[in-house]
Amino acid sequence: MILLGINEDHSGTAAIIIDGTVIACASEERFTRLKNDMGYPKKAIDSVLEIAGVSGEEVDYALYASLICAPLEMRLKRSTTFKIKDYIPKHFNY
Repeated sequence: MILLGINEDHSGTAAIIIDGTVIACASEERFTRLKNDMGYPKKAIDSVLEIAGVSGEEVDYALYASLICAPLEMRLKRSTTFKIKDYIPKHFNY
């Protein structure tokens, strides 16, 4: 079974898993040279498919993970800028 994992949060990333073994994983920031590049990781997906020698048609399932948005919103690039004071109350109980 061939799985394509996609994460568009903090740093957009893609991974290929074949029969339970991670074959390739890459973050979009490595290709765009933008630290913590968020959004749909097109270049990372292309890279992991190439490394694994797999075409998109051969992928059995595409798995999407996000804490930020619904899958239909994934293709939108968003800014990674935020204020620390906005982040802390959301993730820590003070």
